[in-house]
Amino acid sequence: MLGAYALGSAVGGLWYGTRHWRAPLERRFAITLACTVAGVATFWLQPGLVSLFAVIIVAGMSISPTADRRLRPDRAAGAAGAADRGHDLALVGDLGGGGDRLPLA
Repeated sequence: MLGAYALGSAVGGLWYGTRHWRAPLERRFAITLACTVAGVATFWLQPGLVSLFAVIIVAGMSISPTADRRLRPDRAAGAAGAADRGHDLALVGDLGGGGDRLPLA
């Protein structure tokens, strides 16, 4: 079932990332977050695994846009400095499997 959520997230992220949006970023975030919450809130209502699988995919499609890097508070304030670069390094280290071995300096 977690794979269904990942599949939906990948499809939603690709779709979201290839569009040119006119709506402001904050509005898009609020809409996709509401869709994610609404989708996840219906998991317990599903009568079987097939319908649960479908709902999880749809809910997963709305989670990727909520992870947009431009929504981070330090980005919104315009304070992209050393802390921002440190976050980026930690993310790359985690993806590469060596996040716990990155130098701190």
